[in-house]
Amino acid sequence: MTGRFGNAIDNFLIIMVAVAVVLLLVVMLGSRQSPFRQKLSRLLVQNPNTADKRQSLEFNREYYITGERAMRKPNRGKNPPRTVIAVLVQKVDERRRTMDPSGTLKLYNEYYELIFKTRKGDVLHIVTSKKAYIETPFHQQGQLTFQGDRLIRFQYPEGEVTEDEAAFTSMMPAVRRG
Repeated sequence: MTGRFGNAIDNFLIIMVAVAVVLLLVVMLGSRQSPFRQKLSRLLVQNPNTADKRQSLEFNREYYITGERAMRKPNRGKNPPRTVIAVLVQKVDERRRTMDPSGTLKLYNEYYELIFKTRKGDVLHIVTSKKAYIETPFHQQGQLTFQGDRLIRFQYPEGEVTEDEAAFTSMMPAVRRG
């Protein structure tokens, strides 16, 4: 009897260890935020032939000069406004200036974008008006309220920047109806 009982105990212990290992793996790999999973994904992605998939916070002057990239248009969805804690890390403006022989300077296709980084590390590209673009300070942590890609309000300890709705809609191209 002791032979069969000993084998049964051994089999039971092997099964318990296997269950414990499976549970440990589920806990370690179950969350995207777990340090083990982040390190594992970095190890698996370290291929020198693949480009870094993170969004660069650097302003790409070549794209700005040549205009190869299509300008972002604001997302006019029906999403409710969202509020997050964020810091302004970059300002991007794209304008086409023309000057005629008389010296008259004209601006076309004015486009202003603020790039914020949230506490979670997300990068948000927010389309805004010239007024809000100028007034928004760098490196100020505050509450960013936005809807889609449009700025609604940015509150920081020293003040507040609120988007002027009339200025924002006037900078968008008119829609032809006919």
